[in-house]
Order: sequence, then C-alpha cells, then structure tokens
Amino acid sequence: MPLGTLPPSWQPLGWGFRPRGITVRKTLQATLLAASLLAGFTVPAFAADKPAADASHDDFHLPPFPADAHVQQTAQIDGRTLRYTVTVGSLPVRDAKGNTVAEVVYTAYNMGGADRPVTFALNGGPGASSVYLNLGAIGPKRVDFGVEGDNPSDPATLHDNPGSWLPFTDLVFIDPVGTGFSRALVEDKKATELFYSTDNDIKYLSRIVYDWLVRTAACSRPSTWSARATAASAVRASPITCRPSSAWR
Repeated sequence: MPLGTLPPSWQPLGWGFRPRGITVRKTLQATLLAASLLAGFTVPAFAADKPAADASHDDFHLPPFPADAHVQQTAQIDGRTLRYTVTVGSLPVRDAKGNTVAEVVYTAYNMGGADRPVTFALNGGPGASSVYLNLGAIGPKRVDFGVEGDNPSDPATLHDNPGSWLPFTDLVFIDPVGTGFSRALVEDKKATELFYSTDNDIKYLSRIVYDWLVRTAACSRPSTWSARATAASAVRASPITCRPSSAWR
C-alpha cells in the first residue's frame, strides 16, 4: 500500500513541546505517525464525526483538532490477512469545573467483535509518545530504517509486523499530554501541576481510557493496560462498568 500524507488539518501545530519546561524536537515522531497511521489515506472522515470547537482556555486560542479520521488497512500476520480500521482521534481532559484543560490524541486499531479484547498502550518517558510502541513493537506495521552504514537520506519503509498483538487484541495507543500531538490548553506552570506527576498521570489517563470505552460503546469488552515505563505495568482483564461521561455532555 503506497504511503499517503496527512490531511492539511492534521499537520503538526509546532514541533516543540515543553513538559517541565524542556523543549524537544519531534520531527521523527510526527513523520512516523504520518507514515504509519494514514498510509494510503485519501478519504475524508466519516460524516458522523464533526471537528471540535476552538481549543481555547484563558490566553490559549489554538485551532481545533480535525474530526476523527478513519482508514481501512490490511496486514499479513501469522499467515492471516488481518482487516482492520485505524482511527486517529482526540479526547478532552476536563478540570473540576468542566473546562477543557488538555486534549489527548490516540490511535486505535479495531478489527471489530463485541467480545474482542482491547489493549491500551502507553510509552514510558517522561516525554515519549506511543508511536515507538506502535511502529517499533506491537502495532500491525513497523518502520524499517535500514541498518548501520546505510544512507541516512534513504526513505523509511513500512512493513507488516509479525510481532503485532493485533491478531488477539484490538489496540489503542495513547499519547500523554506533552507528547505526540496531545497538548495542554493551560500555561506551563499549570500544565506541570495537572499532568507531569505520577498520580496525575494515573488520574487523567484512566479517565481517557474510560471515555474512549464510553465513546466507542466498548465497556463490556475485556480491557488491558500495557505500560512501557520503568518496568511498570497494570492489567485489567475484566469489563468496566460505564456510565454516561461528562466529557460528552
């Protein structure tokens, strides 16, 4: 499948992000995301998806993220042809007053089926997006950058990943605030307070998982966390009881 390009509205808003005041260049990560997730993507998002309102909070007035984008892809893994839907979308993070203080971007691979498990994958860090887990470990595609001594200008190539987990579980890759395309909508000091600590990481990312399950009507599906961070991981193998989320009021 030929590589496509991101729609203009999904071009990155800026290459720098600043967790804890540190600016990091993200050209590689954004390029990998574009190459993998929307390979061959030329169709618009489903009509049911509508772009979010302007991302504004106090002095922040950022262009809104586009509507969730969907594309159908296939991969040959373990002698099987896997047909799946890739969705790149975003979810809001709200404070106690209901104000949107951040937006979290995710990439989901879904083969369908009411009883099919779903795994939520996050990278370690700090400052690492899930693109490395996606394209370097368990996603259905891997990026081959060649071997030592190759010309560094040679284009990266995309291959089916024989080690992908997709044959036995759907996958949702989540980028914490300050990584990937996920962004805080408050000033740096407040963002550090809200997002850049272990307890707050658990709090808002757990809510993101919950809200994804509500949005996709997947609450009855077995859910698993896969966290690549300093040998820390958490697993939940039973369905979650979902109630209507304030995020969708």
